[in-house]
Amino acid sequence: MGSILQAYPSIQFSIKISGGSSMAYHIAEKQPLCIVGIRIPMVEDTEENLRAVPDFWKSTVQGNQLWKIYRLSNQEPGGILELVYYLKRRPL
Repeated sequence: MGSILQAYPSIQFSIKISGGSSMAYHIAEKQPLCIVGIRIPMVEDTEENLRAVPDFWKSTVQGNQLWKIYRLSNQEPGGILELVYYLKRRPL
């Protein structure tokens, strides 16, 4: 009995500017920023990660770690970006 394998090319990022239109931009001086977060170790087994991540978010939201991080957010963009995305997809 055979298995179907799927291969994916490596991720590549590129920026391409083409055409006749100009891009509006400006250079702004910003204050130094601090990036904070909470992490858990991931393993090679995707199924195990899919079980661990929702429990991680649930315990993080219900605990006080999340609010400690939120209080550190004093610049733009405000708030906690990944949490907003997560809660829209899976309300607790």
